[in-house]
Amino acid sequence: MARSTFKTLFYINRSKEKKNGKCPIMGRITIDGEQVQYSTGKEIAPELWDSRKGRCKGIGEETKEINRYLQTKEEQAKAKYQELVWQRGYITAELLKRELMEEDNPKGFLLEEARLFIEEKRPCVGLTIAKPTFANYIYAAQLIKSYLRERLGLEDIRYSLLDYGFIEGLDFYLKSERNLSLATIQVAVIFLRKLIGIGQQKKYIRIDPFADYKAEQPHRTRRYLTTEELQRILQTPIIDKQFERARQLFLFCAFTGLARVDMQRLKLKHIIRNADGTAEIRIKRQKTNVEAIIPLLPIAKQILSLYIKDKKADELIFPNLTIRKASLACVNIGQICRIDKGLTFHMARHTFSTTICLSNGISMETLSKMLGHSNIGTTQIYGKITDHKIQEDMTALTAFTWQRNADEKSIAFTAHPKARYIKFRFEEAVGGFGSGAEMYVFRRPNTEGEIQGDINRDKRVDENDLTSYMNYTGLRRDDADYDYVSIGDINRNGLIDAYDISCVGVELDGGASQRNDQVRGSLELIAPKTFKAGDDIQIQVVGKNLHFVNALSFALPYNADELEYRGVTLQGMKEMVNLTYDRLHTSGQKALYPTFVNRGNNFLLDEGAPKLFIIKFHAKKSGKLNLKMHDGMLVDRNLGVSNF
Repeated sequence: MARSTFKTLFYINRSKEKKNGKCPIMGRITIDGEQVQYSTGKEIAPELWDSRKGRCKGIGEETKEINRYLQTKEEQAKAKYQELVWQRGYITAELLKRELMEEDNPKGFLLEEARLFIEEKRPCVGLTIAKPTFANYIYAAQLIKSYLRERLGLEDIRYSLLDYGFIEGLDFYLKSERNLSLATIQVAVIFLRKLIGIGQQKKYIRIDPFADYKAEQPHRTRRYLTTEELQRILQTPIIDKQFERARQLFLFCAFTGLARVDMQRLKLKHIIRNADGTAEIRIKRQKTNVEAIIPLLPIAKQILSLYIKDKKADELIFPNLTIRKASLACVNIGQICRIDKGLTFHMARHTFSTTICLSNGISMETLSKMLGHSNIGTTQIYGKITDHKIQEDMTALTAFTWQRNADEKSIAFTAHPKARYIKFRFEEAVGGFGSGAEMYVFRRPNTEGEIQGDINRDKRVDENDLTSYMNYTGLRRDDADYDYVSIGDINRNGLIDAYDISCVGVELDGGASQRNDQVRGSLELIAPKTFKAGDDIQIQVVGKNLHFVNALSFALPYNADELEYRGVTLQGMKEMVNLTYDRLHTSGQKALYPTFVNRGNNFLLDEGAPKLFIIKFHAKKSGKLNLKMHDGMLVDRNLGVSNF
């Protein structure tokens, strides 16, 4: 490895001379030609500074104290440089600067935050967090701890030291030294990503180390029973009573899609009778806390009738079937029924998804609701593993009536249905204005479909898409960069706004649970009417009758000759991600785009009229404040919109 060049020096910033006649003393770090500056927090009169030595002149007590401080800082920089080179094999000027700043104000250690997170979630186990999920948190923390000890020789690490190389190093360590599968590595990486998010919220780290990281995805397959194999399990006689009972429970799961753990939690109160005489199961999955809504098929009803006699509404329906008993029973049932796939109980759920549903024309969206998935991407895995599923989902549209003339005709879709092709059927074709009875519009062969929110075009919606949206918030159709990210304008209104970013936010951190409520309300600005040059202006943003708000955005054009944007102070925004962007449009217009979006299942703004945040400007000249909100939008978890 080539040796890097390192240099540190001190100088005074004469352009920042203060009223007391002193200038701030600055530090400069240079590594391989890269320079960064930082403030030492000290100041000195220009005539007492020796530029050649980078120290104060004179024998006064103040100059001696400053020189001792500068000497200490220089020695710290050299020692930290050697330490980081030894630990990481490389070093940058910015990294060394961040580390030195952290030593002055030590806070934000990775494993400490992991410990706090795990302890915070411990009381939620079995309530809002499934036991396997919590176990994954603990296991992932142990893997990260092992990596720090065995590869870096550290007991913990500051957030300021985390970068892309740290993630790559962890990934390589888990693959090469621990010999773990991609699925297990993904557990550790997802947990690390969660900890990075915590660090960003607490301002321990500014740059997302995951911005350029692309994890190798494990190849996921779902083993399921074919129709013939399912028939054999239905019809083959089984004499052993325990195995017969296990078969009944397996078949119940195969015809409802319930996981074993959710089947064991099923009570009479979860069986809903509809007005039309049909019945359905409504139960929140233990794993995702998302409600599954499952129509009861005849075979499932028949099995249910064997167990519900004399059961009370809050009493468990089925007898206890432990994992060990279920596994043993499946081995024997598989042998008796001549199933050579290695039958497992969870194959019942996969069989429901593929053989029962997709192969019989059930849409992916409907199946996702029945399975209680928090992310339709999980459901789409099933769409890749059966060769007999229906090849298209059809969206019924209302009839369109056109005038019989030569004008151009158009159809406006209020939603954006996903389809492999669209079929138009003509009720009438007269006067030479129509040809044929049907017209098909196909997607071009060998072209990829689009996933809402996948602004990075990597065929998934994840943290990287949210990061990209941060850079494009407020971009309009007339801006130079709009065409590059037009795929991100999901509602096609010519503006990257809260709706577009919500399509990513609702998919993160396990996804957002659905609710029947609809968003409503508006925002109001409370601001002074006039300002004088040099004034610091504060504009209070308050909610009016807010309900079920999961995201919000608006445009606030302003005159850059009069005002300078100085940031926002958050008040009642709960855990929303701040994506506010001060944008200079290609047209030359300046506009602020306050934008806030929830990740996953975080708390909603649902409190009527709270104080939300303060927008701060600095006045360059005197004038009247005439700011007005444009393109105001509130969005709920279901991606419903209320404009204001």
